[in-house]
Amino acid sequence: MGSSDYKEQLLTYPIASGAMCYAAENERTIYLQGDVKTGFSLCGELPGGGEASRVNLAQALLEFAMTWSAPGDPSEAQRQMQVFGGRIGQALGTHSAATQPVNSQLARAALALEDVLLSMEAPFAFRHTNGHVCFQLPQSPLRGAAEVTSTEREVELAHHAFSALCQSTVNAVSSELQLQLPGSPDAEHTISLTASANNGR
Repeated sequence: MGSSDYKEQLLTYPIASGAMCYAAENERTIYLQGDVKTGFSLCGELPGGGEASRVNLAQALLEFAMTWSAPGDPSEAQRQMQVFGGRIGQALGTHSAATQPVNSQLARAALALEDVLLSMEAPFAFRHTNGHVCFQLPQSPLRGAAEVTSTEREVELAHHAFSALCQSTVNAVSSELQLQLPGSPDAEHTISLTASANNGR
């Protein structure tokens, strides 16, 4: 996705000392950028680092997961990942609801989810039928970014963030849309979005 003059800082997160594969700094900022014509993207950059320090959304989720992958309370680690993903999704969904020039909430939410997957550089097939949208992926969008650098624990934690991000994105557009997500990084990766009978198509 091409960049544009629109660039909004969403949040900044600490980078674990083990995440040197992505950075030698101690924090990274998530940005929302783009425009309605080309689409919006989410990425992470080091403070002052610009494009040279940029990571895609999948890498950012895995990087944040590294911070919480150390032995400790697994429920707290999961909660932190859900909060992290939820904050990003809320911002994206709110922005999409306010800016996308389409007539239905289903279409707005589908465009926002497409922005999420493109921000993760994830290949997918798209199907749209009456009141229903489906994204079919060959594997978890986290797997490609995790092939070399991430542990299975980090992938599992990042999946919680990804799920919360998608759900928060959709909820910010409309609470009446029904979203179905893969239950784990290894499940069949189909993301389905359905409009209720009284919600626009």
